[in-house]
Amino acid sequence: MIREYYVASSGTYDSPCICRDLREAGEVCNVQWVAEIMRKNRLRAQIGYKRRHFKCGKPAQLAGKRLNRVYNPDRPNKAWVGDITHARTYERFMYVATVLDIFSRNIVGWTIGKNIDRHLVTDAISMTKLRRQPKNKVLFHNDQVSQYDSHDCISFLEANNMLPSMSRRGN
Repeated sequence: MIREYYVASSGTYDSPCICRDLREAGEVCNVQWVAEIMRKNRLRAQIGYKRRHFKCGKPAQLAGKRLNRVYNPDRPNKAWVGDITHARTYERFMYVATVLDIFSRNIVGWTIGKNIDRHLVTDAISMTKLRRQPKNKVLFHNDQVSQYDSHDCISFLEANNMLPSMSRRGN
């Protein structure tokens, strides 16, 4: 029953929580007994995530800040914004790279992958380019993370008639 409650909580319940569930189910137990059984079976509760704090650095050197907080373009496909996030699944983290058109405020391209690398972002950008097929040069703005400021990503943007733009790290 301890393993069942542990799996049902996606590995987040510790011995006091599991003991509480066992008591609600009518079992007689105490926290020390549940903790000992969990230790013997190598069941450990997942503790919260550590937050990383960044100091704001100097402005980006690879691509300047060309967007300048102008968030109301006059037509679609004039400025796109990219970002990466993660989603925790039962087995692992999955990473999602998205591209948003600032004019419509809609996500116009995305990709999902097991690894957070430059291919994740270039695939999302190429999907967006194929779907939208912009006629003019597009401003592509993102934050300064290693996937976007890699040489492959910058050269991919320039080869596909896009103007890279980056804000400061942590901004």
